[in-house]
Amino acid sequence: MTDAATKNLKVEMEVSKELKTNYVPLHLLCKSHTCEKFDECNVKTLSQIESKIKLREQIEKREPLLKSFLRSKRSVVVDVVIPALHKLVARDGDGKTTSLADEFSLVLEEDGVYKSYSLYKERRFAQMGYSAGAIFDCLPQFQKLLDRTSKNNLLVRACKIYLESSFITASLKVLSNFTYYVTMPFLNLVECCDQTQLVELLPQLYSDLHDGKCESEALLAYRVPWTHVKINDHMLTSELELLMMKEMCITAAAGLKL
Repeated sequence: MTDAATKNLKVEMEVSKELKTNYVPLHLLCKSHTCEKFDECNVKTLSQIESKIKLREQIEKREPLLKSFLRSKRSVVVDVVIPALHKLVARDGDGKTTSLADEFSLVLEEDGVYKSYSLYKERRFAQMGYSAGAIFDCLPQFQKLLDRTSKNNLLVRACKIYLESSFITASLKVLSNFTYYVTMPFLNLVECCDQTQLVELLPQLYSDLHDGKCESEALLAYRVPWTHVKINDHMLTSELELLMMKEMCITAAAGLKL
């Protein structure tokens, strides 16, 4: 049902009445897509941790010229990092920044991973997590590229700072895992299941996420294989990574609440 139809028919009031509550699950009315809520929850979780460790202040202290980028509308640093690294090696540049695309292709070829750097743009809900995974796969090659280049423009300096942060690399890994284990399987589940199946599976998914578990049994059969991103190499090991994933799952459970 479209937004206009729900507004005209006052569906919110009927939904609340049937549920005997004041709570309205807007994602069921197509007013707020659940995966948008997932992305919002992930960004919120990372933003809260960034604030506690004063990540922005640390980066700005090293490179004051980045202040305008980090204080822009983007509410989380990793959302600045991903496009910056893409821009560093993109062939479709804006003409203002020197691209290192050719040099990066040589590095990939040297390491036997030529053309393995994959960008995912088809599904907007999965783009951040998949892009994070693609970057994480090629972190050694990005590092080698930055070590070799003689260029010293702001983009190069910024990317060097970003890749030196253990928090940023952990964020990339956790985002890719969440997208693989939760976001994309959820999109697949909603597409494949009928209402009866959804009524059975969604409470289980909510319970698992609420308990901080990303590998829910409810989504196991709906996982989508990733051809280019080596998700099996993204196993969460550090306390920070496990904490970030747990907090993302707990926060995401609120977005799934029925």
